[in-house]
Amino acid sequence: VANVNDKKSKEMYLVRIVKWVEVVLGETLDVRPGKIVCGFEPENTNLFLQALARAATSGVACVPSNVCAPLVSA
Repeated sequence: VANVNDKKSKEMYLVRIVKWVEVVLGETLDVRPGKIVCGFEPENTNLFLQALARAATSGVACVPSNVCAPLVSA
């Protein structure tokens, strides 16, 4: 994850994380990674962080490899 240092890279990384959270939880999140990177929409960012915590503690190690593989290689 050392290559995530510019706005576009951060946004692309967040897109992957949001997708993983959505797949693990089976729900669609109302967040826009570009807004998170810019510090906008703090309410939605907070909801995303709560969903991330739920997904991380759900006991699901990983979901379909097409979602997880890019996170590992990023």
